[in-house]
Amino acid sequence: MDVYEINNLLAENSFNRLKRICKSSYKKFPYVEEFGRYYTNDKEFKPLSTYLDHLVPIARETFNSETLLPSYAIFAHYEGNQAALPKHKDNNACTYTIDLCLYQTTPWGLWIEGKEYMLDENKAVAFYGEDQEHWREKFPNPVNNQVGQVFFHFVEPDHWFFNEKN
Repeated sequence: MDVYEINNLLAENSFNRLKRICKSSYKKFPYVEEFGRYYTNDKEFKPLSTYLDHLVPIARETFNSETLLPSYAIFAHYEGNQAALPKHKDNNACTYTIDLCLYQTTPWGLWIEGKEYMLDENKAVAFYGEDQEHWREKFPNPVNNQVGQVFFHFVEPDHWFFNEKN
């Protein structure tokens, strides 16, 4: 399965708006000690929904699927010694994932199936979250580093996400 890198995922104005909103709001979200991150989703933080819907055409082209639909989006702000993302495959309506770097003090590579991807701001990596093992190595510069990511997830219409929602 392929992994795709996407430079300038969002138009500059849209990207800067999302970055500003997320960076100024992260302390309002719950802190998840297990991952060393503040976290929210598009149901709790409505600005993410707009961007998720906007990315459907890009996701369909990238993953070569005319039928995929948005499932949900997550914003995560990582900082401190607890910041971590262990090896895993997703299991929550993440067939297709677009992982966008919003901001970072020190880059923190994303590993997918044994290959590292370094993301700059407004650069994304698109991969198959439910099928490809992914993780991040030790969080760099934990005293000063802050990393903001948005994970946009998509699935096919027959996915359990839509069938069990009702």
